[in-house]
Amino acid sequence: MKQEINPEGLQFTYFANTDLDELIRSQSQIDRFNLSMINKINNSSCIRAILVSFNWSFGKTTDLYYLFWNNGEDLEALDEKVAKDAYTSEEFKYSIITRDQKTICFECGKVWDTLVMESDLYFGREELCKSKEKQNPWKSCPNCGAKFRIYVVKIL
Repeated sequence: MKQEINPEGLQFTYFANTDLDELIRSQSQIDRFNLSMINKINNSSCIRAILVSFNWSFGKTTDLYYLFWNNGEDLEALDEKVAKDAYTSEEFKYSIITRDQKTICFECGKVWDTLVMESDLYFGREELCKSKEKQNPWKSCPNCGAKFRIYVVKIL
């Protein structure tokens, strides 16, 4: 079941992998939605889908993002805690908010499906942002080894 949560002072709607069908059914209400990405994370042990809503002068928008963990966190256990509203911010300490995008290597020209850090969502929380950056090393192109020009945390 999707759940509104507020770990680490960040508010979003959390979806366990068992809730992805509900997310797909609501895609018409989501401004930035990528069905192929949802299919890729369906059985992921390190990624969960989240929705973040923004209130603008022109109205409300809701975008799809992803929480990525690189520390082996047991996300099925976390899913149960979130469903029971029994989670703590500590369980999100090693997560990082990301968005999906195609990332090109400017060295070899290869294009990759990636998750990149969405640092804008940490605006006003510089220390939290810095700690997330330290926990998740930048990825390099698997084809040629060159550094990407954006903060890629996962190549899919």
